[in-house]
Amino acid sequence: KAQIMQVQAMLKTKGLYDGEETGKLNPETRSAIREWQAQNNVKKTGTLNKVTLEAMKIELTEKQKEF
Repeated sequence: KAQIMQVQAMLKTKGLYDGEETGKLNPETRSAIREWQAQNNVKKTGTLNKVTLEAMKIELTEKQKEF
C-alpha cells in the first residue's frame, strides 16, 4: 500500500494521475502507470512489477527482491 501511495504521488507530480493517494491499484492508477511505462520504455502492463518499480526508483519490498 505504501508503494502504491508513493507511485500515485510521483505520477501526480508528472501530471499523469489526479486522483487521491489511496494506496489502491484502481483503474485510474493502472492507466497512469501504463502511460508512465509508455513514456519510459517499460513494458506497458499497468502493474507495479519489479522492472517498473526499479525504473520509478521506488524501493522494493524484501519479497519483491527475491524474484
